[in-house]
Amino acid sequence: MKTPPFMKLGSGSYNVFLLGNEKILLNASKNNINQLFDSKSNTIVGYFFSDSNDDFAIVSRDGRIDGTPEALNKLYWTSRNSLVRTSLESTFDKGFSPRLLSQILESSSSQVAFDVDDVVGKVPVLNLKSVNGSLPAGLVFTSTQKNSKIEIEVKQNLAEVNEVRLYQNSKLVKALPNQGNSKFLFDAVLSTSFGEENFFYATATSHSGIEAEKVKFTISYKGATSEKPNLYLITIGINQYKNSKYNLNYAQADADAVEKIIKGSSSSLFKEVISFPIRNDKAIKTNILKAFDEIKRRSLEQDVLFVYYAGHGVMSEGGQKAREFFIIPYDITQLYGRDELLFEKAISAEEMKGYAQSINAQKQVFILDACQSAGALESVAARGAMEEKAIAQMARSTGTFWITASGSNQFATEFEKLGHGVFTYALLEGVKGKADANGDQKLTIRELSTYIENKVPELSEQFKGLSQFPSAYSFGNDFPIVIYK
Repeated sequence: MKTPPFMKLGSGSYNVFLLGNEKILLNASKNNINQLFDSKSNTIVGYFFSDSNDDFAIVSRDGRIDGTPEALNKLYWTSRNSLVRTSLESTFDKGFSPRLLSQILESSSSQVAFDVDDVVGKVPVLNLKSVNGSLPAGLVFTSTQKNSKIEIEVKQNLAEVNEVRLYQNSKLVKALPNQGNSKFLFDAVLSTSFGEENFFYATATSHSGIEAEKVKFTISYKGATSEKPNLYLITIGINQYKNSKYNLNYAQADADAVEKIIKGSSSSLFKEVISFPIRNDKAIKTNILKAFDEIKRRSLEQDVLFVYYAGHGVMSEGGQKAREFFIIPYDITQLYGRDELLFEKAISAEEMKGYAQSINAQKQVFILDACQSAGALESVAARGAMEEKAIAQMARSTGTFWITASGSNQFATEFEKLGHGVFTYALLEGVKGKADANGDQKLTIRELSTYIENKVPELSEQFKGLSQFPSAYSFGNDFPIVIYK
């Protein structure tokens, strides 16, 4: 997050900071929750939370939120009319708004307050009913059997439930729709992907848009140790589109370089690196989904899925169908104004979400160097925030890592001098070793994500004079992708 400049006006029992556009940051309690105050309307328009772990959260009066997953888990909505409380994270699908602080600062009017009292009493309440037919105290289980049955019960507000979801080691295992029965039975396959302990939680989505508080439990797997994992590597790069006005310069070179460096750097971690390179006119929906289907058929829980895409990405217009984010294959000839073409030939966020869930590999990362061409510039500005929100919601709902080249209202940038897009150039430099921040000769996906987020603005400023800010959403567990010898 890029914070605006501010000026401290006073100190004592409270601190006041002038942020611009008649907005003031006020800390009256000397804690880490600050009020965002609009001096023109004389109202609080939001709150800013930060702590020593670099976690932050922004909350607007109308219920929009932004911030790190850790911070959104630390803060709660509370009701004046009951003792019920629900975490900010549980309202992510309803209220997440990328770059929220900038929106609040730039707004000339205050927002209507979010009515917590109206929705908090409708939030579903879940209970762990049993694991393999029993429920010992402490919600910690031990099993020597690889396959487990988990029963989740909706204790309150069943009618509000859309679906109940089960996550294992932060990755979505299954989502079961509400069919009127308060009990939901899940099958789970235990592994040692992250050690013996398999960490589970269940939640439920609701009609109000607010999720149930997570029910957390652990199953310690004492069975056979999982064999060495495989890495499934999909790299897609499209320089030449069927409609030549959408052609790109370095997408193929980017995909080739990512495939080469990941295969060369990751071999010591994996039993086998199984690669699916898809380029230019071969990058049509049928071929891309065929690769995902093959991985779905072959992958095991301990495996890793790494997907890299360099090409165009757009948001549909909406209308009869809800707006969705799409990655654009070779044979799409019109990016905007033809939603039926996108749904027929492009690959939607909902389809990618389905594969992320159904593929057994618990460690998954999707990297999208997705941009718009010069032919689409007039349309993209209003879509940037929607695309970012769609990808963030997809990352959270599946419990997987998503790293994207451009944030709101920006364009992924290509540079002749680098021979790559700036985003992928930073990715390659990070994998070569520059992202190994602690020098332990092991590169994790979170370290790579942090390096890309910090390096891309620096490079784009250096070469173009305009900062490009990538976005990373890491709701899954961290894991290594490279071991340096």
